[in-house]
Amino acid sequence: MNYLKVYRKSKQLKIGKEKQFKNGTAQPIIIGGGYNGYGLIRSLGEIGIFPILICGRRISPARYSQYISCAWIISDNGEPNRRSREQILNKLGQLNKTALLIPTDEAWVVELLDYGKEYRKYGAVYPFCSPDTTKLCLAKDEFAFWCNKNGVLVSRSINFLSGTDWENFFREVSRLTFPVVVKPKTKGVGDDGLGFNFYRIFYDYEDLLLWAERFGQEGPNVTILAQEFVPGSVENLVSLQGYVDNNEKIWASQYMKLRQTRRELGCTNVAVIQNCDDDLIELNKEILLNKLKFRGFFDIEFKRHQENKQLYLIEINPRPGMLNYAATLMGLNLPAIALEDLCHYKFYHSSFNSKQKSGWVWARLIDDFLYEVMNAFSRRILSPRRIFSKWYAPYKDKKMIIDPMWSTKDVKPGLISLFIWFLEPIRRFLMIVKKFIQVL
Repeated sequence: MNYLKVYRKSKQLKIGKEKQFKNGTAQPIIIGGGYNGYGLIRSLGEIGIFPILICGRRISPARYSQYISCAWIISDNGEPNRRSREQILNKLGQLNKTALLIPTDEAWVVELLDYGKEYRKYGAVYPFCSPDTTKLCLAKDEFAFWCNKNGVLVSRSINFLSGTDWENFFREVSRLTFPVVVKPKTKGVGDDGLGFNFYRIFYDYEDLLLWAERFGQEGPNVTILAQEFVPGSVENLVSLQGYVDNNEKIWASQYMKLRQTRRELGCTNVAVIQNCDDDLIELNKEILLNKLKFRGFFDIEFKRHQENKQLYLIEINPRPGMLNYAATLMGLNLPAIALEDLCHYKFYHSSFNSKQKSGWVWARLIDDFLYEVMNAFSRRILSPRRIFSKWYAPYKDKKMIIDPMWSTKDVKPGLISLFIWFLEPIRRFLMIVKKFIQVL
């Protein structure tokens, strides 16, 4: 493989080595180098298309993949803001071709929606439906109201708008059935002051009041939603991830969670890959196509109530899901489908034929093992045999286990992710020391 000369345009925007290749009429650009981003990169790289990666840390695992053309390392740890926007727009102006921007988290979806005109000036396109529909899916409070209005089954909820009556909100919440899940309006956006990331479950009203004391009589400065927790274990969660093209065709892959980062809530650590259920596909079609007029990537999650057995809609993420590479292994290369839909690429979909049968396990092996060890220690379980037995349970009798971060053809991302896990405790310790010094 030939390499262009390594160069640095500025101190803020460091450009890695760039591969020479013919990439058709458009350049795919993946924003984010975690599991979401690397799954997209690997899916494209394995069919000979090398995307650009935008990330905020040079230590990002996907940064070291052989499947990327180059990496744009932006400032402020990859967070969307004016400075990172200017850096990206500057590079887009140098591409001289259409750029398909694929964000992998909510903050960047909001960024592209809010400043879409600026990005489009430089030839960028992105895989969203209308801005109003995408923002509706992101806004948990507005989406819950929309679901109730349009006959989509969700659990009961109450929202609090920043600056409104905090005490009245709690009077309303007391009428809900606990446990209750509290989450910010948009996942990962403006939730720094809540004391938790993304969402938190409260098992009783007193527990919720104790958390609320930090905000006094004013309440938090962000909009939040309090929603009844749908009864059932993690195995009651079932999800479809996929893409809706401009011809209204739904491309979908199904998975069921076996374990996640937190017991009741959290990101997927282990999931079993399933064949799509016809009834779930029809429900998905009714919500996405008939009611939302949705287009682009989606990751939609339902939960089956353990008592009445009905499927409750939990959320729709209008972006690629973490398990997107699982879809590729099942014959559904989602980023390639997006390129064909939006950028006039031509693929023979027979080349995406399923490589695997359903029933295998997708897992973040290192993350899952370390989370289980920490959970065991928190419950004072110190027996290595008991810890290993509980961790191994979801993998038992499974013929195949795949961690998409590990590949014999692309070994560096897996090694870097392992290095990050060893580095993380040191980083947290240094942050504590820094805060302690500042107090002094």
